[in-house]
Amino acid sequence: MNNHWSNPQASFDTNANKFIILYRNSDGSLRANVGTVSSGAVSFGTQATLDSNTASNYPQLSFDTNTNRFLIAYRVHT
Repeated sequence: MNNHWSNPQASFDTNANKFIILYRNSDGSLRANVGTVSSGAVSFGTQATLDSNTASNYPQLSFDTNTNRFLIAYRVHT
């Protein structure tokens, strides 16, 4: 993951022992990375760019325990 990021959000799925870290990268793009907890260790998958628009602001992340899904919301300022 890039060391120059801001607006971090994290949410954990207790059923799957996975979590998402959502953040704005130094280039302004909105990115996410999935982590997995196993045997006390954390491993990360491939970083994903959710929106390359530099106007993506106020990222929010939550896990819905009723549907077992993550919800990501953000505002695009034009």
